[in-house]
Amino acid sequence: MIGSVEIQDRLYVLRVPSYQKLQIKHIISSQITNIINFTTSDLETLWHFRLGHVSNKCIDVIKNKFPFVKYNKSFVCDVCHFAKQKRLSFPFSASKSKKYFDLIHVYLWGSHSVSSIHGHKYLLTIVDDYSRYT
Repeated sequence: MIGSVEIQDRLYVLRVPSYQKLQIKHIISSQITNIINFTTSDLETLWHFRLGHVSNKCIDVIKNKFPFVKYNKSFVCDVCHFAKQKRLSFPFSASKSKKYFDLIHVYLWGSHSVSSIHGHKYLLTIVDDYSRYT
């Protein structure tokens, strides 16, 4: 264990004993050298990606606690927009099939630019019209 976590203003703050702070500073400085080739705009969006595409409001809270965090408020994240995209609902239909598998509805979503944990980029949904079983 390198430390403990405390919740402050909906953020998890790592509490590290003083004898381990030097080791952690070394780890952080070595990670910073890995991102030194990024452009300034990349560094300003890095925390948004690192923290799982958090909102601007959350980044503001983090910036108040940790002034070294840089963020460009005018940045527009394509992943966030696609993830929140909604489609219009289908028009109402009075027809209903008479038995199982007479009619099925198939929806294929993808290819998503970010793979799932298992490497998948598509989502297939099949709905039986008679039973509404998905």
